[in-house]
Amino acid sequence: MRDRAVGVIIKNSQLLLLWRYRDGKEYYTFPGGSMEEGEDEETALRREMFEELNIEIENPKKLFTNINEFGENKRPDHLYLITDFSG
Repeated sequence: MRDRAVGVIIKNSQLLLLWRYRDGKEYYTFPGGSMEEGEDEETALRREMFEELNIEIENPKKLFTNINEFGENKRPDHLYLITDFSG
């Protein structure tokens, strides 16, 4: 599994989460997605925010990297704080 770039988007004291439904379960998640071959974290983050939310982001700040475990697979999620965006 590939690393993911993830946005933690806060505006007007509100946090943006996406609602998902998979395998009969519903859950909320931060927007983001897998990094493409040769892509760095910030480039992937900008691409994913535009693809999923149609926004252009400014000055993302790295928060931390979290290791998600899915069965035998481990995947790093690189989380970035986003407070400045347009779209």
